[in-house]
Amino acid sequence: MPLAKCDVDFVFFKVIQREPWEHIKDDDIKKTAASFCGEIWQVPPMFSAIKVGGERLYEKARRGENVELSPRRISIFQFDVERSLEDRQNVVFRVTCSKGTYIRSLCADFAKALNSCAHMTVLTKHVGPW
Repeated sequence: MPLAKCDVDFVFFKVIQREPWEHIKDDDIKKTAASFCGEIWQVPPMFSAIKVGGERLYEKARRGENVELSPRRISIFQFDVERSLEDRQNVVFRVTCSKGTYIRSLCADFAKALNSCAHMTVLTKHVGPW
């Protein structure tokens, strides 16, 4: 999760914002991750398959339309995070969460809580028993 924001919070898109990351201590990362555990509210991203007025949000987003979305209650059961050994501005995390959780949004919200910004570079999803 590099500390730069892309237009849809994923690396394949245009970077629209950069923020400092050097102020973020390892302990801040762990405390912030812990603060996300439990039931929290999350606003879904515009580039999602949620239907509004019978149309998928990503279709509206592609046309440049912006829709005010209500936060949804989600659960984060486990949020393990550590800095990358190769690049200190990157973090790697593993999340166990409820259905309906948007990891791209979680990534952006996590960085915002650290007074920075971020986008994802990799997402690996596992469903079911480990």
